[in-house]
Amino acid sequence: MSDRKKYGKYLLIYTALFSIIFLLVFSPFLLEGKNLIGKGDGQSQYILQLRYMGEWLRKTAGGFLHGDFHPDRFDYTIGMGDDINAVVRFHPLDFLSIFVPASGTEALYCVLTVLRCFLAGLSLSAFVFHFRKSRTAALSGALLYVFCGFTFGLGIVHPTYLSHMILFPLMLLGAERMMDPERKHSFALFTVCVALGFISNYYFMYISSFGLLGYVLIRFFDLYRTDRLKQFGRLLISLSLAYLLGLALSGIFLFPALARYKSSLRAVHEAERNSLLVYEDKRRYLAWFLNLITPYQASGNGTHLNFAVTLMPAAALIFSSAKRKSSCRQIRTGLIVLLFCLLIPGAGYVLAAMNNENNRWVYLIAFAAAVAVSFTADAVSALQKRDRRFLLLVTAVFDLGCAVWFWMTREAVFHLTAAVELTLYTAVLLYLSCRTEKKKKKADGYGGHSHAGRNHDGYSYGERIVLLFTAGSAALAGWMTFSPRFGNLAAYYQEQGTAFSRYEESSYAVYTDTPLYTGENGAAAFSDGFYRVDSVRSAYWEDNSSLVLRQPGVQIYNSIVNASQLQAMIEQRSTGMTSILHIQSLDGRTALEALAGVRYFAVDADNAASLPYGYAKQPLGSRRKLALYENQYPLPFGFTTDTVISREDYEALNPAAKDLVMLRAAVTEDSGHTAESGQGQRSSALTDETKQERASVSAQAGEAGQAQSTGLTTTDGKEEEVSVLREGVSFEAGDGVTRKGSRLVTGKKGGSLSVSYEKKAGYECYLSLESLRLLGGHSLSAAAYVKANGISKGILLSAANSAYTRGDDAYIVNLGTASGDGTGILQLILPEEICVSLEKSELLYLPMADYEEKVKRLSEVSLQHVTFDGDSVSGEITLNSPRYMVFQIPYSSGWTIEVNGKQKRPERADLCYLGVRLEKGTSQIRLVYHSPGLRAGILCSSAGLVLFAAAFALSARRRRLRKAGNDRTHVV
Repeated sequence: MSDRKKYGKYLLIYTALFSIIFLLVFSPFLLEGKNLIGKGDGQSQYILQLRYMGEWLRKTAGGFLHGDFHPDRFDYTIGMGDDINAVVRFHPLDFLSIFVPASGTEALYCVLTVLRCFLAGLSLSAFVFHFRKSRTAALSGALLYVFCGFTFGLGIVHPTYLSHMILFPLMLLGAERMMDPERKHSFALFTVCVALGFISNYYFMYISSFGLLGYVLIRFFDLYRTDRLKQFGRLLISLSLAYLLGLALSGIFLFPALARYKSSLRAVHEAERNSLLVYEDKRRYLAWFLNLITPYQASGNGTHLNFAVTLMPAAALIFSSAKRKSSCRQIRTGLIVLLFCLLIPGAGYVLAAMNNENNRWVYLIAFAAAVAVSFTADAVSALQKRDRRFLLLVTAVFDLGCAVWFWMTREAVFHLTAAVELTLYTAVLLYLSCRTEKKKKKADGYGGHSHAGRNHDGYSYGERIVLLFTAGSAALAGWMTFSPRFGNLAAYYQEQGTAFSRYEESSYAVYTDTPLYTGENGAAAFSDGFYRVDSVRSAYWEDNSSLVLRQPGVQIYNSIVNASQLQAMIEQRSTGMTSILHIQSLDGRTALEALAGVRYFAVDADNAASLPYGYAKQPLGSRRKLALYENQYPLPFGFTTDTVISREDYEALNPAAKDLVMLRAAVTEDSGHTAESGQGQRSSALTDETKQERASVSAQAGEAGQAQSTGLTTTDGKEEEVSVLREGVSFEAGDGVTRKGSRLVTGKKGGSLSVSYEKKAGYECYLSLESLRLLGGHSLSAAAYVKANGISKGILLSAANSAYTRGDDAYIVNLGTASGDGTGILQLILPEEICVSLEKSELLYLPMADYEEKVKRLSEVSLQHVTFDGDSVSGEITLNSPRYMVFQIPYSSGWTIEVNGKQKRPERADLCYLGVRLEKGTSQIRLVYHSPGLRAGILCSSAGLVLFAAAFALSARRRRLRKAGNDRTHVV
């Protein structure tokens, strides 16, 4: 049979088996009416990103056809405005979204998830075929590789994780070709896989690179027996050059992504680490062994194994036969290294880029497991006595481990299933090997002439038994994982047809009732005027609704969020930031909402008192629980002030006073230096003409119950007093809460603390909680709630060792502005069975009496004739004196500012926005955005493409010359 027919037949068989098992595994989804979109990241990120990418690609392609070669790179409907790389991830298969309208995105998402699984199996098959293994063996490995815990627990939830399950075997296959002395110049497959790996997910490419290095080292010592030092040097150089060439090819996509990561908090954020040598929970050492073939069970921190039962006997055979076969020695070495890494938390820490301990790298174990099953499938029917004894020992130890686990946890069904499967499979293998041995002895009795060829001596039967048990065990494990009767993971996924209707029909669709709503994203969102929307959000399923509803807002949930915004919210102690991935809102704090350009605010009945000061009493509209209100004193885009305050002086203020100070003075980063001045020179915050009139700030620490005054000397010589009243409060522990000093411990039903507080007319009241830390609980996070009349707000507490913790323990909760004096009851509600600390709590009262005047001062001179066009903003302004302009766009190094055609360095103003210093007179201002890293990426990819083409042509020429030489030799 020709190779073409052979592989064509294999493809048909693999497709049929894959389809049957996939339908069995995911039958709970069909019965429960579920799709493959997870309720977490799947719903709030991946499906929205796929839809956005399709729209962006179609718009970009249309622009190219009409001569516009400058695709949009910035969108004001991504949070408060962000690079399109925040949502357009350029995963290779996601480019198919260009052909599918937005209405078909949900179906496309599910098809791509299935396709990734399918291609992962084909990729593993190609690797196995390279080593001349049979189709049956390849099928067994492919099915075990695809239908495993990594796919069920991580790959379906995060479909992009599956990309490297496709690429890793092909990358190793490319390395195999380069290590082959006869094909050492065949670099193309390896280079292309490296490039696609970086484009798909640079984090997983980091992990795959470790796997690649380990594989090459293991294979090198088997392939090269002589002159190893010279051969290793040659191989190291050739592989490194091919790897770097793939890296260069990916530059146009990789460099902007890396620049975005480098400028984020994730690049510098580091959670508190547990021990990197041993696990605190010692049960994990038994769990990782048992969960190798136990359905559904995870071993913590992303350790999803759950392979088909055929792995355990294959591993036993490899360890018992390693002295007899070199292939077994290599697989044994790989398995020992990978499984040993599971025992050391430090391995997960290193493979998670030294950020936190995480075992997402277990797809490397899935690859090794699949190879082990494929390479031993032809030997299981001819086990020797030593192999049989070792297999019985492994089975007995596993069954004993399941019994111990049941005694420790009283969890039975999943481990019992695995024990029964392994015992049955071991019995079948022992029977088959004994039968084969008898046939062999019988054949020897006839003088060694056996009529039982390969198709009749048990070897092919053995491979078929392996395939049967692999397929059955994988299907059973997957079904138990998702079935409502067992793991019920199907409940975690969304109902069919709700991917976008949940946004369009939700309460948050009230934003579309705003007079300035255009229904467009990008710069077109502001075609009728600049505005933003916000609300007090108490649920997570509305995350990133702006990508569907296309309104400029505040909320964003993303793997990388603008670092300036996050740092600002941490300094402001905002509860609206729940983690370094998530901004829910600005918590209705009047000054912060105004400075962000929020013009419309939505509140529900539980948070009626959260409406910021200065909003109309009658709502513009309502949808279900939410009512939408309009700000009567909105700040225009590009407002100006005649006063600045240095970051150093600003940080000396009381937390609440900081909010009001920013309504009078722009906070700058230069500690009194201008953008043009050197680091060692003192100069005015504006120009030399106003050097003597620079804003000065003096702060005196206020005692509890006293007012803190902050004097600001403005450029016109007037002095303004900002007084913030402070009153200490002491919560009383109620039912369910036990106080132990500064520690609070809750019972099985949770508990609450309460205190009576005073409402002051004309004051916005904040509750300040200091040293509020999660010290213990069932998980790494816990939601506490602050409740009062018309207030119900959540505070997400994260443990210090959580990968996404804020990194601080101080919070300010806005209790709203009182219309009259009075008293109320304030409650702090804690969830069940946690331990937290709370060292200090106080009430802060901000005066709102002159709020309108403050806003008017900032608004009286602002940018005029503002035009938002693609990635640029333009306008003009006329000033009678130097002033400082603030643009309500999150600060990013990608922005440049031109004033009268001259480029000026943009500054960070008011902690997280763009700012620029302006001289008196008329100025034409233009802001332009360029994705950081994009230009360098284009140059790198262009150079890489030229080098790749040249190297490929040279390699093809060498192959032709070698072939011609071989033909001449054959003729001779």
